[in-house]
Amino acid sequence: MKKIILSLMLTSLIEATNAMLQPVDEKDSQEGSSIGVVNGDEWWKELGPSPFFREGDSDFEHPEPFKIPTRVDVIARIEANNSEYDSVALELVDDKARTLFLEAIRKNDTLRLLDLSAEINEGIAKALAEFVIKNTSLKILNLSGCTFIGNTLSTIFDALKGSKVRTLSLIGCGLNADAGRIIGESLQGNDTLKSLNLKNNQIGDAGAESLGDGLGKNTTLTELILWNNQIGDAGARSLGAGLGKNATLTSLNLGGNQIGDAGAESLGAGLGKNTMLTELILWNNQIGDAGARSLGAGLGKNATLTLLNLNNNQVSGEGAIALGEGLKENTTLKTLGLSVNQINFEGAMELVQLLQPGITLNLSQNKIEPRDKASSIQMGAVAKGIECDLRGNGEESQEVGFNFGGLGISAMPSPYHGDIAQRSDVFVWGNTDRSLGLPKTDATERTDDVAKDSGQQ
Repeated sequence: MKKIILSLMLTSLIEATNAMLQPVDEKDSQEGSSIGVVNGDEWWKELGPSPFFREGDSDFEHPEPFKIPTRVDVIARIEANNSEYDSVALELVDDKARTLFLEAIRKNDTLRLLDLSAEINEGIAKALAEFVIKNTSLKILNLSGCTFIGNTLSTIFDALKGSKVRTLSLIGCGLNADAGRIIGESLQGNDTLKSLNLKNNQIGDAGAESLGDGLGKNTTLTELILWNNQIGDAGARSLGAGLGKNATLTSLNLGGNQIGDAGAESLGAGLGKNTMLTELILWNNQIGDAGARSLGAGLGKNATLTLLNLNNNQVSGEGAIALGEGLKENTTLKTLGLSVNQINFEGAMELVQLLQPGITLNLSQNKIEPRDKASSIQMGAVAKGIECDLRGNGEESQEVGFNFGGLGISAMPSPYHGDIAQRSDVFVWGNTDRSLGLPKTDATERTDDVAKDSGQQ
């Protein structure tokens, strides 16, 4: 089935109404004001750089012509339930836009991906709830940046329990502890959702406690992103308890929070009981030596985790050794991030000796100096078959990671690791108000990448 990503911005009442009433003449069609055909160079100049066409590429030099549908044309296709268009990004900026959208989705059951940016009032929430239940084709729902009025978030999550949506993104929606409670309760009864992205909200400890309860009873979720949500030890305690009971989650992102040693202790205990998690991201928290020891103890009992990101924390050499003691019999972990901590030479050297061969270790920007000490760590790592990044440990040692044919270099996951269902700027360039019909070869790959990252293919 032909898949084309459409980006749609609906604006004023007058413009939308007049466009629907006015017939399309031949001149308008040729100039692109309605449905026009332009070559790639003209499109490039008008819309700016594209992720699909790069200067020097054959596609850039000799692009295939394609059509640019108007807003009205896109709405008509959605309303007509056109199966050729299964992925849409929408921004609703006025009452008429909202009315047109609501009328269209009531008649559609073919959309697979919906990316909506709007103020979710009661009318939109009710229509969305009906839509996600009726449309069994819908698998990815991105409501990032939306604001939820009154009980609208609860309305949508109640509906999701009866839907086929597997990927939900709510990045930057201003969600608070009450929203966390709603989502946590919904997780207990949802048996279809697999990926949930709550990055950049204000869930806090109270909200995280509810999410932990939901996680302990959920049987389908595989990815949970809580990056930058003001979660501290109390919230981490509940998430750790939920992790110990959960049997499906494979990736948990708690980066950019305020989790300390007490929270890490609970997460470590959860790891010791968990038999499914493969990625735990604790980037940029407040975890020190005691927390590292607890995580090591948990990993000593864990046989599934392959990636642990502790970059940007407060682990010293003592904590690194304690972590290594827990990992000395662990053959599953393949990537360990400890950059931007406070690890000294002794701690780093002992850690390398404790780890199993084949692991990728990031010790960049710690307290390891001078050059000869960093070099001895690198030599020890190479001898054990460990890739070790030691860049940034003093001016003299910055080049050490490059001296062994690349063996010392390892790029660690960014704090955004695991993100799925990005904002609509994945599909939109600039602030154009036109809907873009993109060639199948490009648009299909981009849509499928989002689905693949979400585990939907």
